[in-house]
Amino acid sequence: MITYGHESFIEEAINSVLMQEVDFDFELIISNDASPDNTDEIVRSIIKNHPLGYKIRYIKQEFNIGMMPNSVFILKECKGEFIAVCEGDDYWTDPLKLQKQVDFLENNPGFSLCFHNAILKSGENERKMLGELSKQIFNTDDILGQWFIPTASIVFRNYPDFVIPDWFVNCQSGDIPLLLLLSLRGDFKYIDAVMSTYRHHAGGISNTHREYSKVIGMVYIYQSFNFHTNLRFDKKVKEAIIYEIQCHLPEIQELKTLKRAGNTVFRKTLKRLKNKAGKLFR
Repeated sequence: MITYGHESFIEEAINSVLMQEVDFDFELIISNDASPDNTDEIVRSIIKNHPLGYKIRYIKQEFNIGMMPNSVFILKECKGEFIAVCEGDDYWTDPLKLQKQVDFLENNPGFSLCFHNAILKSGENERKMLGELSKQIFNTDDILGQWFIPTASIVFRNYPDFVIPDWFVNCQSGDIPLLLLLSLRGDFKYIDAVMSTYRHHAGGISNTHREYSKVIGMVYIYQSFNFHTNLRFDKKVKEAIIYEIQCHLPEIQELKTLKRAGNTVFRKTLKRLKNKAGKLFR
């Protein structure tokens, strides 16, 4: 569990993990990226006062290292056979979630990961993140393209020989490159049940520049994965990049307008995307 500035959410996130009913031992590792709010005090209070507080291994970074370095750090801290993800502003809703997913992976060694449906919560509004999926088993080709796996739903094998490549830490987000890398080790299984909640709050509201930067970030992820796999998925990667750009054409057009108006920041952002896309199709 990585956290930064989650004082309003961290208690619910931690309690949702500690409520899990399992027939195996587990450890909750929390890495606080030097939050400027009361997140640290809340976590320490739970460790001290919760009956299961001893299951928490807590690390507070001395200074803010950034989301991706913090993600890499905590992945390397995980020593168990399986890893489950829940960020500090999300939470699990089913007390049998871990048991169900670990049971599946233990009984199906050919799968590297399993995931499930989740609730998207924005203020008072809630809806399921996933509709009806056409199948329940997914591979690398399926993962490339439109993102559809709720981060707080995944449980995956902690492969002893799994190496996080150097390019990973430079990605804009960690879930998509992690999923792509894990898909090389085995298929993914979808469990058709809602067992977690993804929170969409004010801190995550997108604006034009952020949406455009996300396109640049996705191009980088897809490019890096393409080279990592020696162009094994080249055709699918290029299709995924085209799809990503098409999805954000309104933002791209708006930035072109800003460029013509002489906005330096947006002009540089547009140039970055052109450079990355150009390298891909050379």
